[in-house]
Amino acid sequence: MPDVVKAVSGRVGRPDAYQAVAVPVVLVAVVATLLAPASTVGQVAYLVGFAVVVGTAWRAIGRPSAGGRGPWVMVAAAVTVWLAGDLLWTGLALAGHEPTVGLPDVLWLSGYPLLGAGLVGMVRRRAPAQAAAALQDGLTLTTAAALAAWQFLVAPGLATSAKTIEIVVGTLYPLGDIVLLAAMLYLVLSPGVAGRPTRLLLAGASTTLCVDVAFTLLPRFIAESDVDRLNGLLLLANAMIVAAVAHPRRDELVTPTAGTEVTLHPARVVFLGLAVLTAPMMAVTRGHLELAERVPLIAGTVLTIAFSLTRFTSAVHEQQRSQRLLSHLAGHDALTGLVNRRGLADRLRSGGYTVLLYVDLDGFKSVNDTYGHAAGDAVLTEVARRLHDAVRTGDLVARLGGDEFAILCVDLDLPSAEQLAWRLVGAVEEPVTVDGHPLRVGASIGVAGAHLGDGEELLLRADHAMLDAKRAGRGRVVLAAPPVGAAVLSGR
Repeated sequence: MPDVVKAVSGRVGRPDAYQAVAVPVVLVAVVATLLAPASTVGQVAYLVGFAVVVGTAWRAIGRPSAGGRGPWVMVAAAVTVWLAGDLLWTGLALAGHEPTVGLPDVLWLSGYPLLGAGLVGMVRRRAPAQAAAALQDGLTLTTAAALAAWQFLVAPGLATSAKTIEIVVGTLYPLGDIVLLAAMLYLVLSPGVAGRPTRLLLAGASTTLCVDVAFTLLPRFIAESDVDRLNGLLLLANAMIVAAVAHPRRDELVTPTAGTEVTLHPARVVFLGLAVLTAPMMAVTRGHLELAERVPLIAGTVLTIAFSLTRFTSAVHEQQRSQRLLSHLAGHDALTGLVNRRGLADRLRSGGYTVLLYVDLDGFKSVNDTYGHAAGDAVLTEVARRLHDAVRTGDLVARLGGDEFAILCVDLDLPSAEQLAWRLVGAVEEPVTVDGHPLRVGASIGVAGAHLGDGEELLLRADHAMLDAKRAGRGRVVLAAPPVGAAVLSGR
């Protein structure tokens, strides 16, 4: 209850005037309804307490929210129509008209899809990219729950001599609970922060489901006057739901959670397995079944198996995508998207190349020190793009690390490679504009032709030629001689 008390005012700290009145009223209403539901005091207290809960919900909507007001409006609308149903039923009862089925049922039933829509809206905001797996798992578990609801809540009502309209409406209440359960599971199984607002919301919705089941089952065993005591728990459930809406940290329910995957945790696999076994276990325990009883079980079995197979297939595909991504990242630079040193080494081992150009940027450290690492990253990204655009199709551009790049060329002689190197020097020298600042770097390039030997030896000769280019004044190109010769300086 402390969380409910804090949330009613929408802030943490000294209670305001609204909280000072609202919290005691709701608490007194819950107790009065539990102790004397049929008395005038109990009924009035219930309606007044419920009205305060609804007022708190609409009051909380006025606060700014990171994810918009849509989900909060749905929740407020749900508790509002439930209160409207209670008020209408009370008015009809006072007037001497207490229908078994009527307009109050329409209002009460409409609250389930409204609350479910609010929960779904929260999931779509907090986990837009990871919600599919949660939806598949939720549908599997919901189907199993629907089978149980059919067996223990709906089927017994169909066997009575009640009017058709009463049977239909009696069936719709478990259906509403199934809708709410599906939305709850969707929220529970999706990634996101599970702080106090989330726990309050789930506790309130879970209590609502339990009370609804009790309303259906208990009249068979206890007096109706005692069943009415459950309205106190229902009021408490609505208070917890609204407390989540009014909580100061409610935005955790609608704030996107980055980098969180919905994984097949062993516990989740166990629950999915139990869901698949629900229908067969019910069939075994019931023994002989009529056709009308077998059809729902068969349909439920097919659905749970289909949902489970879809989920596991999705998990396999996700694992394959992750493996492909890891394989790509292992051979590519995260900043520029170019092949990295490992990817270059793989290509050198495969052969088929004729020339390697080793590029080192001139003046890059000064850019980093003066304008910061973000500007340096922008320069590296732009240089990588220029190098990639300047080479031929089939040539490989790699970032070796820091401000060093390598270009592996096929079917290119040394004179043509030298011309390419000078074009690259000119391309790199063009200023890079970052936040309105024209940043300039240069390039020193070593060029080595492929000879007998391994790729590492070729890379080492190109590296030495690049160092000779830097010593020669930067912005230069040096051709590496064959392994037994000396480097030859090339000038414009």
